[in-house]
Amino acid sequence: MSQSCISSNSQLGASLTSLPQIFRGRFFAIPDYQRGFAWGERQARDLIEDIQQLMASRDLAFHFTGTLVVSWNEHTKRLDIVDGQQRLTSLIIFLSEIRNRLDGSQNKDRLKQVYLTRGGFGNESPVLLVGEAFRDYFERLVLRGEPVDRESFKTHKNIKSVRDTFATFLDKKLSEQAGSAQRQAWLCDWLEILESRLGFLVYQPDSNAEVGVMFEVINNRGKHLSELEKIKNYLIYVCVKLNANRVREDVNKRWVYILSYLHEAGKTSLQDESGFLRAVAIAFFRLNKRQASDIYSHLRYKALRLSDLVSGTVESDKSLKKIESFIEFMERAAKWYRNLYSRPSFSVENSKLNEYLGRLRAQDNHANIMPLFLALAVTKEKEQEIDDLADLLHFIEVFNFRTYIVPHGYYSTWLQGPLYTLAHQYLWWLNDAEENGDKDSPGLRKRRDDSMIKVLINESMINGKITDGLIDQRLFGKSREESFDFGGWNGIKYFLMCYEAFRRQSKTTRIDDILQKRRDGKTGDYLSLEHILATKYVVEGQSSEEVSYQKRRLGNFMLLEMDMNVRGGNQSIKDKMEAYENGPEGKNIPGSELAQVKEVIGLYEECFNFHEDHLEDFDFHVCLADRREDEFKNFWRQEWSFNPWFSRTKTNSRL
Repeated sequence: MSQSCISSNSQLGASLTSLPQIFRGRFFAIPDYQRGFAWGERQARDLIEDIQQLMASRDLAFHFTGTLVVSWNEHTKRLDIVDGQQRLTSLIIFLSEIRNRLDGSQNKDRLKQVYLTRGGFGNESPVLLVGEAFRDYFERLVLRGEPVDRESFKTHKNIKSVRDTFATFLDKKLSEQAGSAQRQAWLCDWLEILESRLGFLVYQPDSNAEVGVMFEVINNRGKHLSELEKIKNYLIYVCVKLNANRVREDVNKRWVYILSYLHEAGKTSLQDESGFLRAVAIAFFRLNKRQASDIYSHLRYKALRLSDLVSGTVESDKSLKKIESFIEFMERAAKWYRNLYSRPSFSVENSKLNEYLGRLRAQDNHANIMPLFLALAVTKEKEQEIDDLADLLHFIEVFNFRTYIVPHGYYSTWLQGPLYTLAHQYLWWLNDAEENGDKDSPGLRKRRDDSMIKVLINESMINGKITDGLIDQRLFGKSREESFDFGGWNGIKYFLMCYEAFRRQSKTTRIDDILQKRRDGKTGDYLSLEHILATKYVVEGQSSEEVSYQKRRLGNFMLLEMDMNVRGGNQSIKDKMEAYENGPEGKNIPGSELAQVKEVIGLYEECFNFHEDHLEDFDFHVCLADRREDEFKNFWRQEWSFNPWFSRTKTNSRL
C-alpha cells in the first residue's frame, strides 16, 4: 500500500512542494538508522544566502531546495525521513527563530502548530521527532526555547551552531530596520519566502517497508557518513530484517552512551571515531591491519552477512547474540576511552589506576596498544579486579615506552600483529577456557594475565631485540655524527616529567600536566622544554659538530616554567644558573620550583667546584650534560625495565 505524503506518487515526482504542504496535518520522525544532525555554521549561511537570492529575484516562483524521501512507519504513525533531514531540520530551527521574534499570537500559534508542536497543554507532541541521542536537547533548545548549559554530543554543538547562526543573522537584520512595524514586516517577508517559494521534490517509495532501500540511500547519498555511523546503521538494518526489536532498542540505547563517552573524551572527529572503532573491532573480531581499515565491509560481508542470516545459512540467534556482545563491548570500551582521554573529570576511585591512566594519557602514542588496553580494561572491570587492572596498565605503560616512545629511528610495525592477536585472545580467554573445560577462578585469571605479560616481553626483547642495552644506546650512546636531536623527540616531555616525579617522590606529580596548553592555566604553570645550552648560543673554539651534538643530546634538556624560559634567552650557562636559582634579573619572578632544575644547579656547582676555574663555559656544559645522563640512565632503568616483571611471569632469566 502506498502512503502518499502530499498526493499520489506520480504527482510527488512531478512538481515542487512547499513547506506548509509538506507539514500540514502530518508528523515526521528521523529514524534510528539515520545519522545525527551534521549541519553547522557554513551550511546555515549557505541556506541564508539562497533565501536572500530569492528575496532579490521576485520573478522566480519556486526555488528547488532539495529532495525529501519519506516512508510511512505504521508503528509510530509518522513519516520517517529517509533523505533530506539535515535541510528540513535546519528550516524548522530557522522558522522557530523567526517565530520567537514575531509580535502577536496569530502567526506564532500557526507556526507552532504547523512546524513545531501540536496538542493540548501537557499533551504536546513534536511535529518532527528527532533521534533519541539529541531529542531532549533539540526539544528544549528549539521547540521550547529553553537555555541549555551543556552540549553532550557533537550533534548538540551542530544544532546550537545552526541556531546561533540564524539568530545572529536575524538580530542583525532587525537592528537595521527603522522601527517595530518595519521589523515585523521584514520578518513576514522572510516567512513568506520560506513558506511559499522554497520547493521540495518529495518522493515516497512504493515499498515503504523495505528498509534495505532506505539503508542504501542513506549510506550512499549526501554528506559522507562516518564509519561509526555506517556500523550503527548496518546493525539496525540487520535487526529490522530479523525482526529483532529488543536488540534494535539495545543498540539505540547503548549508542547514546557511546556517543556521550566519545564526546566527553574529546574524540569526536572522523579520525578519532575511526581510531576508536578500529581498536574495538580488532579486539572483538580479531582483525588484522588490512581488515581493520574497512570494518563496515568486514561486518557486512563476513561477520554479519545478511544474506546468510535471512536464508538460514547462519543461525540468526547466534548472530543477534554477537550483535549484543559487540555493542556491549563497544559501550564499555567507550567509557574506558573516556577515562583515558578526559582529564581530570572522570578519574576512577583507585589511586594507582588513576596514576597509570594519567601516564598512558601523557604518552600520547596509543594506536598500537589501544585494542589491548580496551580488552584489559573492559575485562577487568567486569571481573571487578580493578587493582589487578592497575598493575596491568603499569606494565602496558612500561611496554609502550620501551617499544613506541623510545626513539628507535623506525616504526615498530612488526609488533602490530601480535598485539592485535593478544587483545582478542585476552578478551575471549575465559570464554575459550570454559569451552575447553576450565572453570573460571582467580588462578585461571592470574595465569591469563601472566601469559599476556610474558608474550609481550618475549615479543619485545627476543623478536624485537629491544633490550636494556639497545635503549641505552638509543638514549645516550649514538656517535656525535648520528646523534638524534632530542628536542624533536615526541617523548621528551614525558621522559622529563616522569623524571620530575622520580626526583620529588614526596610530592604528587601529575605526569599528564605536560598535555596542558598555555591557554589552560597561568603562564607560569605551563612547563616548556628548555635547552640548557641554548640553540643560538655562540660557542668559540669548538668544532661545529661537537657544539651541535651537545645542543642535541638528551642531557641538554629539562622542563622549566614558561616565564623562566621566555626570559632566560640565549645566556651563558653561568648566567642561566643564576636565573634558574633566583629568577631572571630585574623581573619579579622567583626561581624555579622544579626538582630537576634544582638538580641541574647542584650538578653545575659540583662541576665548578671540582674543576674550579680550569674549564671554559662550554666545558662546564659538557660536564653537566654527562652527569645528567648518568642520572638519567639510573632513572630510566628503575622506571621502565622489564626486570620487576620477570619473576612474576617466571620468564627465562636469559632474557
